[in-house]
Amino acid sequence: MTGLYNRTLPLQRATRVPDGQGGFTETFSTVGHVTCRVTPISAAELIQQGRDTQRIAYRVSCDASTDIRVNDRVINGAAVIRIDAVPTTSSGRRKQCIGEEIS
Repeated sequence: MTGLYNRTLPLQRATRVPDGQGGFTETFSTVGHVTCRVTPISAAELIQQGRDTQRIAYRVSCDASTDIRVNDRVINGAAVIRIDAVPTTSSGRRKQCIGEEIS
């Protein structure tokens, strides 16, 4: 199964840091690396607030034992992929996470 995963990418998770005024600031820090396969599954061009933008969705496949959660980030070169869903396949051997590139 390991042969299917062709990349080892940084995995980031949000941490809350007190801002000194009773609130917090959310920052992302690297919590490890994930061995995975990243596959684009859809793309769309949009006009938002007068700007051309694009939305690219990815499938991030990794081992079922990988601690990857919703809202984690995977850094794939210049692309930052926010994980939106973490279902487990019926075989139970791998996770097929769905994420979207954020800018």
